[in-house]
Amino acid sequence: MERGTSFIEAMVMLVLSLIVLGGISSALMGGFHQQRKIRGGFRLFQDLDSGRDYLLAEPFDSPLLTTGVHQSQTDFPCEEWIVSDLGTDLKEIVFPYMLNRGPRRFRFFKSRFVQEVCLD
Repeated sequence: MERGTSFIEAMVMLVLSLIVLGGISSALMGGFHQQRKIRGGFRLFQDLDSGRDYLLAEPFDSPLLTTGVHQSQTDFPCEEWIVSDLGTDLKEIVFPYMLNRGPRRFRFFKSRFVQEVCLD
């Protein structure tokens, strides 16, 4: 019996180790991609929540809460929001945003008496 490994055995080990290394690197790259997507979504929802808190803190008759489409002129977290009057004491506020599955809306209500949130 001969000692050591033959050339064919060495090549088979090399191919197998390259396949394992390729699988590990593919899994790592997929993980980094998913992490980047999750961070972007988390940042988006932080901005939506900050915008909601900012508008809920405004008085009911504030110029930011007049009926119509509003564009952000300052460091407001959301670029655009739409305000609709649903009655004398209730307003609907919508933040349109884009997610992977297409356009979505973050919708909440401002009342003179009660605050309610609804996520579509």
